[in-house]
Amino acid sequence: GMQTSPLSRRYDLKPPVPPANAPSPYQANAQAPLQNAALMTRITQMRLPEATSVVEAILNVEGEGEVELPMLCEAYHQRVADIFNNLQLAALGPAVALITSMSEATQTVPLLKPEEKLKGLLESRLNCFLHQSARILDARVENSVHSNRNAQGGMLGEFDHLLLCHEHAEMLAHNGLASLKSVKKTMEHLLRLVESAPLVDLQHRVCELLKTGERSLEEGLLDRLKHSSMKNRTFVDMRAVADAVVTMHQKMELPLFIPEVEETLCVELPGLVKAWNLERLQMECETEAGLQTLTRASSRVWDSVNNELSNRLFQWMQETISNLRQSRGMDKAQAEIGQWKKMALRAISVGLVAFAPEMKDKIISLFARCYDDCLGNPHFSQHADEIDRMLFQVAVIMGADRRTNPAEIRKAGTFSTKPALPRIG
Repeated sequence: GMQTSPLSRRYDLKPPVPPANAPSPYQANAQAPLQNAALMTRITQMRLPEATSVVEAILNVEGEGEVELPMLCEAYHQRVADIFNNLQLAALGPAVALITSMSEATQTVPLLKPEEKLKGLLESRLNCFLHQSARILDARVENSVHSNRNAQGGMLGEFDHLLLCHEHAEMLAHNGLASLKSVKKTMEHLLRLVESAPLVDLQHRVCELLKTGERSLEEGLLDRLKHSSMKNRTFVDMRAVADAVVTMHQKMELPLFIPEVEETLCVELPGLVKAWNLERLQMECETEAGLQTLTRASSRVWDSVNNELSNRLFQWMQETISNLRQSRGMDKAQAEIGQWKKMALRAISVGLVAFAPEMKDKIISLFARCYDDCLGNPHFSQHADEIDRMLFQVAVIMGADRRTNPAEIRKAGTFSTKPALPRIG
């Protein structure tokens, strides 16, 4: 490299190396013991939970140690700033309490007064969490919209995070440590979550959302209910969403159901009952199934489902008898009627269907004609008894109405011919 001249060495910025035994001015200063050395160590190592007790310790400094108060307060401010820069969301509450303690201590030690910059760190930290949650929300909403129909949930973490953000934003604003803009921002994020989160999650956070007192959130919840749909759902999804819809009505203290929801269910459910295959229809007759949950909650919804289900079972039996009369295929008819009985008994046992008397009369009339046909034909007269037996079984099933407790009817001493309303509960 290039050689340096003796002249340039005189302007070398490096401090000269002192002789080994010469005491340096730095060492002399460092050796001056602090009156409040232990307190200074506490300040430099303190965590947020200890910060308020350290304020107390600073207030108790007296005597010769008071000259060190400016140094102690400066170190304290610096340490608090470091802590605030790394705060977790849940710690914003204790941080506000600390600012309050510092403000109260100002009367005794003015140097403890929190600087505006220090206060501003709390809102900055809150905005950092909001920005982070907005990015997560973007990804989750995008994913849930494209992956499934939002039936299975999984966004409770986002709800809890944003509810905590909103709670702390209001607390900071109340204490003059954040602007109302931050509160508004948390509300916008919450509303977006309400608009897109699965109903399965929404039902678990209805009370917390309503507690905010924000009208926009209540309207958002109502809007989600009004636009809920049971179409194109698997058995598991429909059960989960039906439970969520009923639970949300109850938690929002709404009648089961609000007109828009009831209207939708009265249109959608009969269409589903008509379209489902036999296996799905049998599954929906389970006690905890979605169809059961919805029909139990509203007599109007039950009526719409009963009309379609009883009609489907009636037409099925009508076709079976008609085919029997035309083809005389007794084995096929017995198998078909066996399936019909299983389906009908299942639906009746859970109070999902009750046949109108005229349906039963029509089926009995069709069986009777079939019976007469057999008696009039010597080749088929041996089947007459079997047809008579099937007629009796089907007539008994079609006459059953399990929706009212039989013990209560006996107790009242009356048997009403008018179908009872479904149990609501």
